[in-house]
Amino acid sequence: MITQKEFFTKYNISELEFRSTGLKWKDLEKIHTDFEERRKQYEPTAKDIAERLLQAKKVHSVRYRVKESEHVIEKIIRKKIEDPDKSYSLQNYYLKLTDIIGVRALHLFKDDWELIDDYIVKTWETKETPIANIRKGDPDELIKRFEAKGYEIKEHKYGYRSVHYIIETSPTKQSFTAELQVRTIFEEGWSEIDHNVRYPYDLENPLLKQYLILFNRLAGNADEMGTYLKYLQTELTKKDLTHRNAIIEREKMIDELKQKIDTLKIDQATKLEIGSSLDHLFVRSKESELLSNRFLAEPSSLFQSWHLCEKCGTLFNMEDSISHSGCCEACKE
Repeated sequence: MITQKEFFTKYNISELEFRSTGLKWKDLEKIHTDFEERRKQYEPTAKDIAERLLQAKKVHSVRYRVKESEHVIEKIIRKKIEDPDKSYSLQNYYLKLTDIIGVRALHLFKDDWELIDDYIVKTWETKETPIANIRKGDPDELIKRFEAKGYEIKEHKYGYRSVHYIIETSPTKQSFTAELQVRTIFEEGWSEIDHNVRYPYDLENPLLKQYLILFNRLAGNADEMGTYLKYLQTELTKKDLTHRNAIIEREKMIDELKQKIDTLKIDQATKLEIGSSLDHLFVRSKESELLSNRFLAEPSSLFQSWHLCEKCGTLFNMEDSISHSGCCEACKE
């Protein structure tokens, strides 16, 4: 382990802060040595949790880690700075630190967290009430969904948006505690940069703080855009299905009308004229379907290539057939 002075410099801890904790450096050195031996016991459990989380619906990817020994010491010091009444010793530190194992489940869209949440609470015992970290200005609907589950809601001062769980698992006779975090990929990208640039050693740099706030908002906007794109895709699919069903129904009606026409007591020329009109309706329905499909695939192309014939009312492609007067090839003839 590095020296006390090197440690304080590396982790931006002052002598005054350390003295306020009542901790002894020699005791921390013993904890460091103990955890160096103990750490290898945590790795299989962390991997097991990650592999199980990957089975949850809507999980895009999973990351896990086991704290390094130095970070265990740092965490103990910072916990004591926050609350001097807390007690950490060689006998209990690994029981009191709940995030020695950390696992993150990442998902694409904001709403995906609920399916992952269902999987977590069904798979593991939670030792504490889950915490939903939100941003200032998050919609009431989202907050109400957290409240309905009985979760503790915290407006995170740095803008982290994620759900945290403290779980207990016993893959062997020994029990382990782990912290699970669920967040979107955009939130993960922003928080990783924020953590790398600022946390925990340059927390209040005013210039960095302003740029990270801006970056945080951009990540939030990206999440909103992703959610809206998902909604738009669902609505377009519904409309396309409705349109296709309408075309099928129209074609069915045309076929039925043709059959009825054949039974009418009218001359053959009239039958052919009516049949031709129905065929024209059939063609128009096919053109509508083609137009709909092209719009869904390339919406911008709709206004660039397709036009309505001024004479016959038929839709045609400017790239394929158009005369100087704006008519299709059929009308030119």
